[in-house]
Amino acid sequence: MEIPGYTVVRELSKGGMATVYLAVQDRLNRQVALKVIEPALEGDENFAERFIKEGRLALQLKHPNIIALYDFNSHGPYYYFSMEFLSGGTLSEQIETGLTNERALVIIQLIAEALAYAHQFGIIHRDIKPKNILFRQDGTPILSDFGIAKMMDADATQLTETGIIMGSPRYMSPEQVSGKMLDTRSDLYSLGIVLYEMLTQQTPYYSGDAISLALMHCSEPVPELPSAFGRFQPIINKLLAKKPENRFDNAEQLINAIDQIKTNPLPDSGSNRSIPVFSLNTTTATSKPPLTSFDRSGAVRSKTALIVSSLLILTVIVIAGTYLIMDYTSLQTNSEINRPPLPVLDNRSAAAIHYERLAMENFQSGELKPSLELIGLGLNAAPNDRGLLVLRDQIQNYQQAIQLVAKAHERLQQGALDQSLQLIEQGLQLAPEQPDLLKLRDQLEVRAKLEQIANQYADWANDALAQGDLKKAEDYLAQLSQIKPDHPKLSILRRDLQAKRDPIIATIPPQTEEVTRQQTDEELKRRTEAAAKRQTEEAVKRQAVEEAKRKAAERIQRQLAAQPKPQTATPETGSNNYRRCGDILSRLTLGEPVPDEDRTFLSQRCR
Repeated sequence: MEIPGYTVVRELSKGGMATVYLAVQDRLNRQVALKVIEPALEGDENFAERFIKEGRLALQLKHPNIIALYDFNSHGPYYYFSMEFLSGGTLSEQIETGLTNERALVIIQLIAEALAYAHQFGIIHRDIKPKNILFRQDGTPILSDFGIAKMMDADATQLTETGIIMGSPRYMSPEQVSGKMLDTRSDLYSLGIVLYEMLTQQTPYYSGDAISLALMHCSEPVPELPSAFGRFQPIINKLLAKKPENRFDNAEQLINAIDQIKTNPLPDSGSNRSIPVFSLNTTTATSKPPLTSFDRSGAVRSKTALIVSSLLILTVIVIAGTYLIMDYTSLQTNSEINRPPLPVLDNRSAAAIHYERLAMENFQSGELKPSLELIGLGLNAAPNDRGLLVLRDQIQNYQQAIQLVAKAHERLQQGALDQSLQLIEQGLQLAPEQPDLLKLRDQLEVRAKLEQIANQYADWANDALAQGDLKKAEDYLAQLSQIKPDHPKLSILRRDLQAKRDPIIATIPPQTEEVTRQQTDEELKRRTEAAAKRQTEEAVKRQAVEEAKRKAAERIQRQLAAQPKPQTATPETGSNNYRRCGDILSRLTLGEPVPDEDRTFLSQRCR
């Protein structure tokens, strides 16, 4: 298989509709994941339409937790997508090795943020499962494969016929397995199945028969989690509700519910009836948690433990904050670009911290625009987050510094060395460690030093000429020509040196290069015109000679024709005599030498 512009390295995975390869994009020399659709699907009359739709949908989605699509196209029987290569494996692999509860919450929350973003565009993923959640090398979870995504505007974009089910049966919502109209809450159901599997390493419903599995999704109650995961049961119940109206209304409510679990890490009661983090009877995830089966003494002990724990945590935060402030002061003179933003001691949202980390990674790799976009997303979630604001200022200053680099180069090409240095200093005030500015500053400093040395040699050569030391002046000029061949004084000093050696040259008035060039052009023009004139005169002379010959021959022929023929001569002999007489007369007319014999013949016979 050959895809123009890509070199396929190896197969990564194979599914029912496509195969994913690791490939290298030749033009950019970067690794990509190349998803190639099975050629057999070309027979589907709606396949090309679905393929184009999938590509357009994926190109709309620009989110740090959604896989980046680079290109989509077709070549021969192959339809393919080129996308970001994620080397951190799949969620399926991490589930097999085991996940902590905290890690499971972080992954689910970030994927929920990706879904919330896609749902804003009216896009339903329709195939949420562990194999479609990949990881970057740093562990960031990424939602991939919007291959069977469907716009909620069914009238305009309906691409599946009634009764056709697309998705993975173990993770499909009841309405999806029934072939009903879907909305964003179908994705939340699938995400609930994924969360259940992350906690227990198995899905809540399993059957070897697809129809039986579909019936379980529609009728079987939500399984109880093991007691160790009791605090997650309310979220699981909400996500896996059979009716969409009993689930979270949107992904944002799920994110808020997870935040409550993170901020209220209450110990489990030993059963699945732990204190819920929200009321299951409402759709608002921020209602106050009611007490359930705990007795009053247990509640008092829990409150006391919480107060003591909070005081200990506060003490640790204060000590750590003091240390960070001292450490930051000692490092303040280091790189302004590569260091993290100022430490923030107040409470920060998980979204702000996440976006800050992603933005910093893009910033350090030179991707300034994506970094600012990530900061913008973070500020949408936490508008007053100090860390994001500081990082945004750093990146904007860095952008201005890059613009000043271009202006400094422009001034340098114009010969304005001082202005170029001023622009460099302005840029370094914004970004003291900007590498292009530092490099250009070093180059200009070297250039300034060479300029200073060249001026010194010019002064020394001038002094040597004034003292009459021609040998020393010649040595100084040789050094000057090596250091700065275009120095403005070099040609003048060389002429002065030559004038000292040959006094006659001193009487010749100095001429500028422009005057010399004009004189050279005029001399060349004069010589060209003279040569053309000579050629014309010679041509005229040759033409005159030819014309004289022609007229002489005609005149002789007329004379011979007027003379009577000799009586004694035969016609043949008379004709020969006429020709000989004409030839002799022609030579005489042109001034050519004529022998005496011909002259005698002419006087006796040619009458």
